[in-house]
Amino acid sequence: MKTIKTSILKFAKRYAPAWLSKWVRNKLEFQDWDNATIKNTNPYLGDPDEYLFKNSTLKAGIFYNRMQYHKHWIAACRDLEISYSIIYLERTDWMEQIRQSGCDLYLVWPDITTQEIKQMWDERLRMLVEELNGKIYPSLKEIWLYENKRVQNYWLKAHGFKTPATWVFYDKKEALEFLSMASYPLVLKSNLGASASGVYIVNDSQDAVRKVKRFFKNGYSPKRNAAGKKQKGSVYVQEYLHNVKEWRMVRIGDSYFGHGKDMRGQFHSGSGKANFDLPPDEAFNLLLKITKTGNFTSMDVDLFEDEKGNFYVNELQTVFGNSIAKDQMKINGIPGRYLLQEDSSFIFEKGSFCSNHLCNLRLLHFLNKI
Repeated sequence: MKTIKTSILKFAKRYAPAWLSKWVRNKLEFQDWDNATIKNTNPYLGDPDEYLFKNSTLKAGIFYNRMQYHKHWIAACRDLEISYSIIYLERTDWMEQIRQSGCDLYLVWPDITTQEIKQMWDERLRMLVEELNGKIYPSLKEIWLYENKRVQNYWLKAHGFKTPATWVFYDKKEALEFLSMASYPLVLKSNLGASASGVYIVNDSQDAVRKVKRFFKNGYSPKRNAAGKKQKGSVYVQEYLHNVKEWRMVRIGDSYFGHGKDMRGQFHSGSGKANFDLPPDEAFNLLLKITKTGNFTSMDVDLFEDEKGNFYVNELQTVFGNSIAKDQMKINGIPGRYLLQEDSSFIFEKGSFCSNHLCNLRLLHFLNKI
C-alpha cells in the first residue's frame, strides 16, 4: 500500500498542479507514513531508551520528538559521556516516566508539529519546572516563545525592541477593515510554522481579504504541512520590508555567532542559503541586549537591516539546526565564535563549536550552570 501511495504522490508532484497534489496528499492520509519516514533519519532509532556511562555523575532526560530532533541531544550526551533516558512527554504516563527516570536534568527540543502538540509541551514542561522542580534546558520562557510568533511579538514590544510593524487579529471584521485600508505589500504568517512554510506575501487588498476570509473560515495550513491540522482563529499580519539584509545572530551560553542569510525569491527564512558576511557590531550588541533582557542562553535572533542601517527583530528561535551552515560564523574563512570581554567588546576565537546542531555547546553550558 505504501508503495502505491508513494507512486501516486510522486506522479502528483511531478505532473499535477499544486492544488491537486495537496488534495491527493490529504485524501491518502500520508501523515503516518511521513512520520515513519522521518524516524529513519534517527541513527539511534533501534537503541535502548536508557544509556548509562560508567563515569557519568548525572543523568539527563531527553524528551522524544516525533520529528526526531531529540537525536541531536542523544549525540551530544554520547559525545560528552552523559548518561540519559528517553522520556515520552506526549504519553498519558509522562509524569510517572519522569518520577521513575532518576534524571537530574532534562533536555528539550520542542515538538511543534501542530498547535495542540505545541500547547501540550508548554503545559507539561511548565508543570515539570514549577511544580516538580525539574531543571530543563532551554529555559521555560525560551521554549514558550519558540515557534509562537504572537507571543514573540508581544514580548519584543513589551521590552521596546523594534520589529516590522505587526498586527494580530482575533476578530475577522476588524482584520478585514484593516486590510481594506492598508498599504501593500503585507506579509501574512501562521502562528506556528518554521522556514517560511506559513508565510504568504500579499500585494493587494483583494488577495489579502480573500486569504483572511479563508483562514478564519477554514483554518490555515502551513504550505509544507498540507496534511497537518489547520491553525484557526487568528491572523498575524506584518509589514513587508524592502531591500533588507538578514542576519542570523546566535547566543549559546557565553558563545556568540553571526552570519548572513541569503534570499530565495522573496524569503530569507527557509531559503536554504547562508553567507559568511560578518554582521556589524550593532547586530552583536543587539543580540547581547535581547538575550540579557530575557536571560536567554540558547537563542537565535534573526535581524533585518534596512538600507539606512536600522535593525528590526524578525524572529526568535531557541533551538534551530545548522544544516544550512554547519559553522554559525566564519571570519576570513576560519570558523569560530565571539567571546564577550569585560569591556563589553567581542574577541574572536577560532575553532569548531557547532557539533550536533550546537547541542554539545548547549549541554556544556547547562552542566556548568547547574
